[in-house]
Amino acid sequence: MKLEIDKKWLVAGGIAAVALAALFFVGWIVKSIDIPLVGEGGSTPRAEAKGHSDVGDQSMPGLDLQHCVELWNSTDNAGPQSSMSALVASYVSVTFSDLYPGKCLVTGANPELNLSAQFLESDSGVYTYDQVDSGAATSLPPSVTAWNTSSDDEGYLTLQP
Repeated sequence: MKLEIDKKWLVAGGIAAVALAALFFVGWIVKSIDIPLVGEGGSTPRAEAKGHSDVGDQSMPGLDLQHCVELWNSTDNAGPQSSMSALVASYVSVTFSDLYPGKCLVTGANPELNLSAQFLESDSGVYTYDQVDSGAATSLPPSVTAWNTSSDDEGYLTLQP
């Protein structure tokens, strides 16, 4: 008896595995160069100098979350959109962080796989957002888990009312 495997499913599974591996590799690189977690509770020397903690703030004056979503959905953000799509995020949050004032922060989580990824608005770079963290969904700080947004199959975001 010969077992036949449909090659298209084999290729699709391989692509998905490579995408997830790339997502976590980037997260590992970011962690290995010791970039602080965005939105992580507590304080850092930079935050202490400013007299506040690094807890996310959703009411930054002059900024709105819809702007963050529009920036995410721009054509200049294909890489992070692909990463969000590969994550198959069932929970997505768009917030701001005191650690990086005025910057949009997008967090995606897949609790079934216990995976998460965070993306911070970029000053300069290839994309409008840069991935700054990835890891276990259960390790996300409460300040980034507003779950106020949804993600479609292509990684585009929609702000929820």
